Order: sequence, then C-alpha cells, then structure tokens
Amino acid sequence: MHPIYHPAINRAVRTALRPAARLLPRRLHFPVTGTIRVKLEGEGAFSMACNPTSYVAKVLFWEGVRGFEYDLFRIFGALIRSSQTFLDVGANIGYYTLAAATINPDARVTSFEPLPSAFRYLRRNVEINGFTNVATERLALSDAEGETTFFVSRNPKFIEVEHNLASTGALDRELAARTAFVEEVPVRTETLDRYVAARVRERVDLIKLDAEGSEGRILAGGATVLREHRPIILCEVLPGESGRGLEAIFTSNDYRMMRAKGGGLVPVGGLGHATSAENDHVMVPSERMAEVRAFVEG
Repeated sequence: MHPIYHPAINRAVRTALRPAARLLPRRLHFPVTGTIRVKLEGEGAFSMACNPTSYVAKVLFWEGVRGFEYDLFRIFGALIRSSQTFLDVGANIGYYTLAAATINPDARVTSFEPLPSAFRYLRRNVEINGFTNVATERLALSDAEGETTFFVSRNPKFIEVEHNLASTGALDRELAARTAFVEEVPVRTETLDRYVAARVRERVDLIKLDAEGSEGRILAGGATVLREHRPIILCEVLPGESGRGLEAIFTSNDYRMMRAKGGGLVPVGGLGHATSAENDHVMVPSERMAEVRAFVEG
C-alpha cells in the first residue's frame, strides 16, 4: 500500500494541505485514514474513524459537509432537531448517525449496518464520541426474518486493506456488482415492523433509508410502521424498477414524494427516473407536510 495511507503520514500530509483544499484539484484529494473531525454548520462537531476505502470520510475531510449529499443533509439537519426517534438504515460508518446524535442529543438513534467492516467502524465511531443515545445493529432489514446473503463489492484499489469498506453492498447480487471483487457475507435479517414492535417504544419520526436497491423489501416489511408511525423518510431512489416499486408503496400510504435539489424540495409525480443523478428523495406523509413546507419549491 502507498505510504500516504500509513496513518501517521496520512495525518501529517492531509493536515498540512487541508487549509488549501479549495485550491487543490479534486484529483489531489487523496483518501484519508485514522480519525478526522467533522464540523457541522452551527451544530457542533464529531470525530469519525475511517480507513482509505471510505469515500464519505474523504469527501467530508476535504470538502466539509457541503461536499456530501448537502441538499439532503440540510433538510435532515432541520428535521432531526425535532425528532424523538431516528432510524439510520444502511448507516455505513455512521455519518448521519453521528450527526443526529450531535445535533439532537435527546433523540433516540438506532443504526442498522449489515456489512461487518462498516459496522466495526460505525460502532467505534459511536464509542469514540461517547454517544449514549445510539444503538447499533449488525443486521439487514428486509421483508422477512431469518438469514440470507449480503453481497459486497470491494474497492479494487484497496483490495489488500483490512476491513475494506466496499464500493457498495446489497441483498441483490446484481445491484451490488459494481466491481469484479464481489464477496458473499452471511447476515441476519429482520423486518422493520418486528424490530420496532420489539425494541422501539416511541413513535418513529424519521428514517434515513439507503440500501442500494433493497428499499422496497425494507418498506414491504414495514407496513405497520408506515401506517401507524408515519415517519418522514429520506430515501435514495436508484433508477429503474426499484423506483417504480417504491412509488407504489408511498402512493398507497398517502406520502408526498419530493426530490432534494438546490437546497430545497421539488415535488415529483413519480420515482421511475432514468438517470443516476439526483437520487436523494424525501417522502412525507401528507399530514406532516407543514414540517417541510419551508423547503418546498413553488
């Protein structure tokens, strides 16, 4: 592995270059390893441990919170302040989890991450920040309880890195096959309805759902949560059939569908978009529209 990824060297070089980050071309924003400090805009800061395979950590270090899903994150920041219970489904190493616990220390946060390497960092990041309001679960939410295979596409540039944080991971092999290095990992599955009924006492206010095409399965196993808890859902919608399936679920549950764009929300009539751009959406129960009205364009 290149010497720049040795923790001590990486920290020294990136610290020296960080003040000039805006002047550097993005190709010189090399991956980071070790622990970084992520500053939220007027909402405090948190520490994040990572290794060179973490894309989100690299972007957050060099570009700050405005560099990663900022259109969605800005809305998330406003919603989490008044949320009592937040579920981070597909938490990876914990960006939204850590931000939620920082912005609203009184919120109950539960984070789900089936990938063993990502879960290791997720749990470590919760610990190093001393958060006591966060529960972490290494399981995959789906439409059935049991065990299945989680397909992980490793980052080929760092194939030798222990605890490779992957290019992507999914319950569907085809969706996970972003590189030639696909591994099969056994995972425990649980439905959202069963988990919430057994482990969550309060109303679920807010869910972030990023499951690389498995969102439909997760929501199919969460019919009671959608019907009775009525959470606002921040949801990545990949192009194609998965989007159309999600559209049917949200429409039948009287949700308004909106795309996060330009710092606001743009209402959309459907989710069957054809490109991979602008995938981040916010789904709001019709009776809760007042909570996001300030962000809605038009």
